[in-house]
Parts: sequence; C-alpha cells; structure tokens
Amino acid sequence: MKRTRLTIKANKQFSNKVLIALLVSSLVLFVLFFLVGYNMPSLSEPNINEPLLTTPLLFFVYVVVFLSIGVSAWAIVKEMLLNAHSPQQVNGIAVKKLNRVVFIGLLLLLIIAFLIGSNMPIDINGSKFNNVFWLKTSDMFITTSCLLLVIASATALWGILKNYKRS
Repeated sequence: MKRTRLTIKANKQFSNKVLIALLVSSLVLFVLFFLVGYNMPSLSEPNINEPLLTTPLLFFVYVVVFLSIGVSAWAIVKEMLLNAHSPQQVNGIAVKKLNRVVFIGLLLLLIIAFLIGSNMPIDINGSKFNNVFWLKTSDMFITTSCLLLVIASATALWGILKNYKRS
C-alpha cells in the first residue's frame, strides 16, 4: 500500500511540474507574441498584419497538440491493458460500464458536432478560408469544448447542491 501512495505522489508531483512548465512557457510565448513585433506589416502584402513570432507560436501549439494526443493515446492503451482483468465494479460503481459510456458518448458528440458544424467560408486578414473539412473540424472542436464545459459546470453545480442539501 505504501508503494502505491508513493507512486501516486510522484505522479502528482510530475504532473504539477509539467503543468507549471506548460503554463509558464505559454505565458512567456504569448506575452512575447503580443509585445514583440505584433503590428508588423506583411512583406508580401503591406495591408495585412503579420506578427513577428507567429511561426514559433504555431510551432509551440503544434508540439503541445501532438504531445497531448500522444500522451492521451498512451494513457488509453495503458488503461486498457492494466484494467483488462480488473473488477467490473469498484465501491458500488460500474467502472467498466462508465468508461465505455463516456468514451462512446464523447465519440458520438464529436461526430454529431462535426456533422452539424458550419462550413461557411471565413475571411481572415483579407484571405478567404473555404476548406470544408477544416472549417467543420474547427467548429466541431469549439462546439464540443463549449458543450463539455457546460456539462462539467452543471455536474459540479449539481454535486455542490446535492451535498448542500445533505448537510
């Protein structure tokens, strides 16, 4: 039992350090993005604004996205392998059923959000973006993120009210 507690504590410390490093590097990069050369006109078209640190910012975002996808995939595979022989219920909660419902629900939510997503072209800096797949994909992620935030807030509020009524 002691070894498990030490492992959990080490994992929490590591995740806290990663979170702090990610927050600090994001903050520094975004502050530099807006303070250093933000209002520079584009070399090819002077009417368009082209901030100096756009390329490093995009590279940072791509690295964070790909790392998060990789870590998520690794965590899912690890969870499937480790919990293959675990009990169906833990403390009266149907854990495996709950995991399946959450996974399938999220997948369905993403698919539905993609299908109902907007494919209307948008103008940014005088350029028209009209790739239907990427327009629907970005709308899918925005819609899903907002909906999941609303669901999480409602669930937290429900839990607070439920505990408040008990006491």
